[in-house]
Amino acid sequence: MDVTEIELAKRVIQFLRNQHWEVYQEVSRGYGKPVIDIVAKQDKITWAIETKTSISLVLLEQAYRSLQIANYVSIAIPSRKRNGSLFFERACRQFGIGCLQVYENDVRETVRPKIQRIPQWADIRKHLTEQQKTFAEAGNNKGQRWTPFQQTVQNIYDYLHQHPGATLKQVIDNVDHHYQTSATAKSCIASWMRKGIIQVRQEREGKTFKLYGI
Repeated sequence: MDVTEIELAKRVIQFLRNQHWEVYQEVSRGYGKPVIDIVAKQDKITWAIETKTSISLVLLEQAYRSLQIANYVSIAIPSRKRNGSLFFERACRQFGIGCLQVYENDVRETVRPKIQRIPQWADIRKHLTEQQKTFAEAGNNKGQRWTPFQQTVQNIYDYLHQHPGATLKQVIDNVDHHYQTSATAKSCIASWMRKGIIQVRQEREGKTFKLYGI
């Protein structure tokens, strides 16, 4: 079965949705962090899945990194070739990583992942957004994904829609953002506003600038 990574991911996504998992694609945990092809959520359980058209140590390492942030971790590969896959599946079992064999009309779990106990602060669920469900296709090779910066900008727009005339300080204090400190957020967001990357209307009232959505 010759298949692209996007096609492979689509079959895995359908497999997950048939089992009532919420599916998120190309999930980023922040600047410089690895991007996970698929993250599925069901109640309090998260499942991270890396999809690739061939097996490799790089794929195994990608999945291994996700053991710290998701309750289940699996890799998904095409069923067309099994050369080396028995050794690969044995390695997956050793680390507690699951393996999904993807057929043309079916997905079979040949190795079941072990449950991982994840600290609340590390849980990938903190980084899941509605936009990740549809913004970019899992497995795309164009680097398309919904980024933490885009989410910050959307949060700003939503806040100003509900609170027109807010100050920048009020925005920073009330909006979830991806910056590590409020000072960094203030500096960067003000710069993006001046450059028009974050599009808002500013009106001066005395010494204070009021912000409005466009």
